[in-house]
Amino acid sequence: MPVCGEQPSRRVDRAVSRGLTYLAKQQRPDGSWLPLWFGNQDYPDDENPIYGTCKVLCAYRDLKLLESSQAQHAAQWLLQHQNADGGWGGGPSVGWSAAELGKSSVEETALSTEIIAEFADREKFSVSMKCGARWLVSAVRGGFHAVPSPIGLYFAKLWYYEDVYPLIFTVSALSRVAQQLNKGHSA
Repeated sequence: MPVCGEQPSRRVDRAVSRGLTYLAKQQRPDGSWLPLWFGNQDYPDDENPIYGTCKVLCAYRDLKLLESSQAQHAAQWLLQHQNADGGWGGGPSVGWSAAELGKSSVEETALSTEIIAEFADREKFSVSMKCGARWLVSAVRGGFHAVPSPIGLYFAKLWYYEDVYPLIFTVSALSRVAQQLNKGHSA
């Protein structure tokens, strides 16, 4: 409830502070976060820590808090969960059979690549970002960026395909990668 006479910016600052406190308490010991809604039917318990972790890291990015211990721990977790094919997430229910793409998903690879790009000033993150970008470019060339992977309300076992997610997430990720690569050339 807003305090009478309190300035809107102060209320926003208090809400952000409470939100960050909540996120710190919800971060799992391994560094990941679970999303409230979206699951991955190929993960244990249908959870989707990649999606949750990426979305929280985007908030930390927007708040300029990527140097916080929570964000650093989460970024390391993402780095450790990159698949051998260069992407993230996915599994048997991914809807394509391109051997060169493995079983990573466009959505999770795009979200992960976008946020890993924020840490690309460090060598291991730069390599990871480039591998993720290569995976996405291969997916685009193969037309797989337009093939949604199943996502859903894991608690209800309700799985669906959202056509726009792979497109939007891919454009956002490759844009962020291009910004990072251009930063390196202008230095």
